[in-house]
Amino acid sequence: MEGVKKECNKCQKTDVDFFKCACGNVFYCGRDCQKADWKEHKPVCNYKPETKPKIEEAPQQKEKAEAPSKAENYTKIRKAGDGNFSEIWLVEKKDTKEQYALKIINIQRLRQLHKENDVVMEVHCLNRLADCENVINLHERFKDELSLYLVMEYVPGGELWDRLRSFGFIAESLLKYFFAHLVKAVEVIHSRGIVHRDLKPENVMLDLNNKIKLIDFGTARDLEHPEVKGAGNSARGKRIFEHFVGTPHYMAPECVRNRDSNKKSDVWSLGCILYQFIAGYPPYLGGSDYLIFQKSQEKAAIFDSFLFGPEARELIELTLERDFEKRISLDDVKKHAYFKDVDFENIISYEEAVKKISPFEEFLIGVKEKLSNLNGNEEESINNIINQSKEGLKQRTDFDEALQAKGQKWLGLLKRQARAHWHLEDFDWHA
Repeated sequence: MEGVKKECNKCQKTDVDFFKCACGNVFYCGRDCQKADWKEHKPVCNYKPETKPKIEEAPQQKEKAEAPSKAENYTKIRKAGDGNFSEIWLVEKKDTKEQYALKIINIQRLRQLHKENDVVMEVHCLNRLADCENVINLHERFKDELSLYLVMEYVPGGELWDRLRSFGFIAESLLKYFFAHLVKAVEVIHSRGIVHRDLKPENVMLDLNNKIKLIDFGTARDLEHPEVKGAGNSARGKRIFEHFVGTPHYMAPECVRNRDSNKKSDVWSLGCILYQFIAGYPPYLGGSDYLIFQKSQEKAAIFDSFLFGPEARELIELTLERDFEKRISLDDVKKHAYFKDVDFENIISYEEAVKKISPFEEFLIGVKEKLSNLNGNEEESINNIINQSKEGLKQRTDFDEALQAKGQKWLGLLKRQARAHWHLEDFDWHA
């Protein structure tokens, strides 16, 4: 194709990013144009899908045949997200009017990234966890010439990450409420032999009752069915790194070194998440994946005393033990003194957790909300909000001297978090 002018074979656009059809002979500006042009292009397309491995069926494990279904059975409402090889849409099924999350996976892009087995693993895990209330439910799957489709439960509350982004939870009762549910969810999948391997706030969804749903099992590992394997990570034609999977901020040292990945690896990720719940950012930060890995392998996490009490710090340090054989277990996490006021078998309701928010926490949450919802000059607005909050703090006669001092430290942290949130500077625990 060298020397040929690039333009979309359907709409003839020339000033956008293109990708090739699998046959390598024509370009498209997007999946919609490719799909719309397929009837015209199909007769001359020399792509032979029968020579490629089947993606929709695990080669390691046969599944029951499913009733045929088509994307035309669903009406798109709005786009909800993007992945490396997929799009997520909120859709409505035409006959029942029920809403679902439709994951549309581009087969060509999936093969380019050598991630076919990640789809196999996700479907396998969701089938095995179909009766778990804290795991997203898979309703059906089907495919056409260009895409694979996973029709999943729609969880309208958004990502947990949206609740704690940049600032953390501040209120300890809410923090413990969500973390207790997260621990229980991980406990259930571990009881089935499944290790998630990519636990992070973005992979935890919330329903309208503030209950959690784990998603994204493409990089998971099933210890009870080792014959079903994910894609891992590798360059084309190179050795596969089976355990080097996950997101750098939350990856356990044994995964970074590609030595192992097990239930204790998820415990490390939970420790990073608990740290982020409290402080707004995970414990190991860096300008590149390499720097993050270097810190998590070599440096101790930083604990500001006004943020982390002795029990919280001890628990997190036990979860961030670099030797997974010495790392605390999930059961020991539940029994730790930090959670002495949490009944994991009868977790309080979200409404009860809200009632436990103290006036001091409520004051700081109000500042957080103002900093999260700026409209205009962020630099000036942040300074104004923090200065006004410092004056407001001084006028709170119900806050004793210790809370006044703690509040001033909190406002300093909130200012740094807000500047990072609005991309005015990078956040660093050493700053």
